Amino acid sequence: AQAERARAETARAELAKAEQLARAERARAETARAALAKAEQLARAEEANAGAAAASGELAERNEISSALAGWADAWSRRDFDAYLAAYAKDFVVSGGRSLQQWKQERRMRIAGKAWIAVKIRDLDISVEGNQARVRFVQDYRSDRLRESGGKTLTLVKADRTWLIRQERSAR
Repeated sequence: AQAERARAETARAELAKAEQLARAERARAETARAALAKAEQLARAEEANAGAAAASGELAERNEISSALAGWADAWSRRDFDAYLAAYAKDFVVSGGRSLQQWKQERRMRIAGKAWIAVKIRDLDISVEGNQARVRFVQDYRSDRLRESGGKTLTLVKADRTWLIRQERSAR
């Protein structure tokens, strides 16, 4: 009977030790789960921050483009040909088979030949991909000789942190 009690006592001690080890293992597993949950939470926060930074960067790009277009329209409205021309890229694509020099001369005569000009742009639709952007908008043009309103699409490029017009197409 004494031997039986000793075996039972040993079995209880081994069971207690096994339960203690199991509790310690559960505690380690819980700690690992908590660490994993925290790591996942941090990863989600970093993703959200990266998304917010990207959205913020995209918004900044759109604001820069919008500002560049407002400056272009303002220079045109003031008939400031040099400021107007500064809004165009050096590799501006001229349509209609004219050279860039011919286009510049034509634009200078059209701008300088007006007593007044008022250019307004509205309904901007800006899409940015890297250092290029496509902008669609409605242009309201008025001068002492002409009034017209129509759609326009500009392709812009970012050069030296400045958005410049590389190509333009009118819907008329």
